[in-house]
Amino acid sequence: MSTVNVTRLLTFGGLCGFAWAAGLRGFMSQVAGDKAGVEWVGTFLWILLPGALIGVLLVLQP
Repeated sequence: MSTVNVTRLLTFGGLCGFAWAAGLRGFMSQVAGDKAGVEWVGTFLWILLPGALIGVLLVLQP
C-alpha cells in the first residue's frame, strides 16, 4: 500500500472518529440541558481528540 493511500486511510479514520465524538458531545449537551457548562478546552482535549485517535486506531486494525 502506498504512502498516499495510508495517509488517506488514516485521515478518513480520524475524521470518522471526530464526527462520532462530536455527535456524542451533542447528545451529551442535549441530555444535560442548560444546567451544564461548556468548556472548549475540555470538549476538544477530552472528547474530540480522543475520538479522532480512536478512529485512527480502528482503521489500523487488521
